[in-house]
Amino acid sequence: MKILKNIILFLYYFFIKIDFYFGIALILAILTRPLSKRKKYRVLSLMKPIFSNDIDEIKKIDSDLQFLSFPRLLLSDIVKKFASDFKLLNDASYYPIMDGTIEQKKIYNAVEKIFRHLYKMLKFDIVFAGNYVYVSQQEFFRAAKQYNIPVIVLYKEGGIMASVNKSKLINENLYKNKKFLGTRILFYNKPIFSRLLEAKIEGIHENNSSVVGIPRLDKYIKSKNKESKKNNITLFAFDPNTKSKNFVSDKNLASDYIKMGNDFMKTIILFCKGNPDFNLIIKTKNDPSSVKQINDLLKELKINALPENIKVLNSGNPFEIISNSDIIAGSLSTTLIEALLMDRPILCPNYFNLNASGFDDMFEDHREIVNYILSYEELSDLLKNSNFKKISVKAKELALEPMIYSLDGKSSERVVKEIIDCIESSKNNNN
Repeated sequence: MKILKNIILFLYYFFIKIDFYFGIALILAILTRPLSKRKKYRVLSLMKPIFSNDIDEIKKIDSDLQFLSFPRLLLSDIVKKFASDFKLLNDASYYPIMDGTIEQKKIYNAVEKIFRHLYKMLKFDIVFAGNYVYVSQQEFFRAAKQYNIPVIVLYKEGGIMASVNKSKLINENLYKNKKFLGTRILFYNKPIFSRLLEAKIEGIHENNSSVVGIPRLDKYIKSKNKESKKNNITLFAFDPNTKSKNFVSDKNLASDYIKMGNDFMKTIILFCKGNPDFNLIIKTKNDPSSVKQINDLLKELKINALPENIKVLNSGNPFEIISNSDIIAGSLSTTLIEALLMDRPILCPNYFNLNASGFDDMFEDHREIVNYILSYEELSDLLKNSNFKKISVKAKELALEPMIYSLDGKSSERVVKEIIDCIESSKNNNN
């Protein structure tokens, strides 16, 4: 199987080299796989992590939609062929560098020909994506418009965290020099919807935007909670250095903020090392830098071999991990929201001890639902005596609804309706 895939990819790159557009489209069609059985409408889904989790929930809804998993990353190789320096291109630089250039025209001409063949092969009714800014997708979206195929985006990037972040500079950088070439854009929550409208991004306006919530969270809302023994902890590891760049507006606080984040993770690890009746899973991302970060923390703690009650994972389904956990620890992460939806106590670093306002926190206005930890003694008392904060249904709703729009578990249904309305509206306009 791996040999066959390598042959297919070899042909793909060869076809790009010789400008064989039918061949390029054929390879892309071969690599596009159905995620559900054939139905009335076909949705070409430009897959990416997290967005794929949203689609997993959306396709559970009984509807007229068949989702197709399209290998969007391969589109980058078409851009690379014609861009003089692909490394200079990113979400914010594509239009300042490329707009109106001969290079951009060459990219579009190639993509348009590929799109024409691809459409004939796959007969899709709409393009569905998790972001509107990726370099590889700009001319693809433009070609879709040319062929009257609607493009709908469920805007994932920054969808929750940007609604938390109040830094004017960071938000300006997040939305600067970008265009929306799609037909309709859907948002996770009202704050990010308002933020993008205020940013006056070309192509985004109130009439082509809707707030739908977060589809992948539907199953968390609907899940039945397991009986908790209060001794299985999952620490979703994070990089305080990266968090400081995105969520600390007062750079004088950065070093203390970073130290406090690292100390928080060390404290949890040390506690579990000294208390073998508590089990700890340290969940990291699977990129090398994230794995290295945890290994470095363990070295600082002089832990060469992990005790039996501590494990490090860099893969796994977050839903399953949280379901099998009694307590969730982390910082500025959607996993904390997922944990709260499943009524798990959450532990966070007590950055408020910095006695400053130059940073952002997800639950700054709802501290009553978070167990903030500053010291080993606080953590020990909390865990050994189960002194977790009691959270009312109303308090949870007040804290979470601004971030996830609704706790009704119907986000997937709203997305399905938006996709079908978009397809049918486009077909009616073309008749």
